[in-house]
Amino acid sequence: MRGAGDQPPELPGVRHRWVQARGARFHVAEAGEQGAPAVVLLHGWPQHWYEWRGALPALAQAGMHVIAPDLRGFGWSEATPRGYRKPALARDVLAVLDAMGVGRFALAGHDWGGYVAFLLGLHEPERVSRLVLVNTGHGFPRRDLRTLRAQAGFWYMPLLGTPVLGPALVRSGLIKAAFRRAPDTAAWSPDELDVFLDRIDPHVTQQVYGSFVFGEVLPAMLHPDPRRLRMPTLFLHGDADSAIRPDFIRGLEDHADDYRLELLPGLGHFCIEEAPEVVLPKLVGFLAG
Repeated sequence: MRGAGDQPPELPGVRHRWVQARGARFHVAEAGEQGAPAVVLLHGWPQHWYEWRGALPALAQAGMHVIAPDLRGFGWSEATPRGYRKPALARDVLAVLDAMGVGRFALAGHDWGGYVAFLLGLHEPERVSRLVLVNTGHGFPRRDLRTLRAQAGFWYMPLLGTPVLGPALVRSGLIKAAFRRAPDTAAWSPDELDVFLDRIDPHVTQQVYGSFVFGEVLPAMLHPDPRRLRMPTLFLHGDADSAIRPDFIRGLEDHADDYRLELLPGLGHFCIEEAPEVVLPKLVGFLAG
């Protein structure tokens, strides 16, 4: 669980700062020269900025100012009682960037960070120059049997999102045990697993999943957003992801002007870390292009 007073892990060339925005204190990891073209990296659950430990130096070497914030309640950012709906998390990111003086930026996101990145691309086309989504859902899944079957991979979401039950599952150690056995996390060393799993907040986990499952999904299905992704968009997805299955991500191509999907054979949900030699060149080439 999240400890008090500890510091984020150090990486060569990576700087750390804390930014006050929207009633919370946010941790931000940075690399590269300030004033260079900005790229923002958004992590998923149960991770934080450190999931981008390979991308930070690679993008900095490509001449970019790399910004990897911890989302509200994740990593070393402050956990507040509420504020975990995904549009609110997107507003957090914008407020942090505003406080840092960042205007237009390229953007990549994975898992929940990918969904937040999708919302930012949809709602802020004048600020997001390029968009990469990695093993994430989006707001335009097709309404057919293939998509319905693929949703079986989300069986854990209502469990984690239920008050009392969700936090109890996190505190019980079952989540940690599951991640230590998951094939998708085999690329993580024991120390890396601890860096991520020791920062899981039970309340934040319940709020992130519960606000989505019980508050955001139905309105999004009943009233699809009429906007489109206007910027160049690349979707990287490990085809062995057992949670967000490839059939579920179909449909985004109908709502994007310049879209490319690359399925990554044999890779799972944490493809960035499973095969950095495959994923990082695609990520850097697109974002720095």
